[in-house]
Amino acid sequence: MLRNSGELADLCALEPSWFEDDPQVAQLVAGGRGRGRAKLVTYLLQSAFARRRHKWADIFLRTALWMREAPPEEELCWRDLTVVSKALADGRDLTGIGLMRNIAKRTIAVLSSEERARM
Repeated sequence: MLRNSGELADLCALEPSWFEDDPQVAQLVAGGRGRGRAKLVTYLLQSAFARRRHKWADIFLRTALWMREAPPEEELCWRDLTVVSKALADGRDLTGIGLMRNIAKRTIAVLSSEERARM
């Protein structure tokens, strides 16, 4: 479930806003230009994102609690998102969590486009 968590359909409206964009992460992305994209994603997950795992666990838990309040017939993925949040809080390897991989990929895309815009 964790590996496929990047495919949770109920998150398609929210997930585009989930990325890191501070100077520290921007520096890591800029410094990792020579690596392949997959290696850069792994590097970000094992460095900057690992230090912020509790922030993301909190975001996912709050989102799950919000989704739980929807009418039951909506059948939103709040339970799955709670599992992802717990995995983060428990220290699971971020590289095996699809949702976190998506966020790292989006972070690279956003920071790369910002850098191109400045040129």
